[in-house]
Amino acid sequence: MKYGHCGEGSIKIKNADITKVLREIGFMLEMEEEESPNVIFKVRSYKAASDVIANLSSNIEEIYKNHGLKGLMQIPSIGKAIASKIEEYLKTGKIQYLEELKSKTSINVDEFYGLEGIGPKTIKIIYDNLGVKDLSDLEKAASKGKLRNIRGFSERKEEIILKKIQQFRKRDSQQLPGKYHTREQHTCRHLHGKICIRLLHGWDADFSVFPIPGQCGNGRTALVTSDKKG
Repeated sequence: MKYGHCGEGSIKIKNADITKVLREIGFMLEMEEEESPNVIFKVRSYKAASDVIANLSSNIEEIYKNHGLKGLMQIPSIGKAIASKIEEYLKTGKIQYLEELKSKTSINVDEFYGLEGIGPKTIKIIYDNLGVKDLSDLEKAASKGKLRNIRGFSERKEEIILKKIQQFRKRDSQQLPGKYHTREQHTCRHLHGKICIRLLHGWDADFSVFPIPGQCGNGRTALVTSDKKG
């Protein structure tokens, strides 16, 4: 992908990636059956670290390049353990600990991540009772009235879950006009009269210009180019 800079435009893509993997680790840990103080502490730690990085005004990759592991540990809410995982991600593009957590379950966690109102504990309970492994399985189970039979669930809760899934799918399908579309979108900002570059993944186009209301300076045009073909 080819892209330019616009203030913090280039910062968000790398910071957003690290934010996502840290939140995924917290999500996976919440799915564990053991609710020991240690697990609870880890979940809170990963969530806190991800929130800090999401709002970080500096490029975390540059912090690491200039100051190493100690520089990462100077960021609030980031201790040595999490700093080491960020270092691993910056070097390899993945975190082995997250891969190990994912390997412990047959649930396709990536499909549920970001689904509002349906947390990891709820997903685990549904899996244990109905063998639901992905979003399609969950939607089918809710549509057929199977969730209400699980202890602690009700017809009303089932309806809410189904509605959340439908809303999630609707948001996911609200893509750009024509053949230009993406799943991950990163906010850019219009600064000092410059045109923003909006960094997007998964495009099957070389070039597109489109307005981003409320994100690129009151609807100013953002230019996006991509090398990736569909």
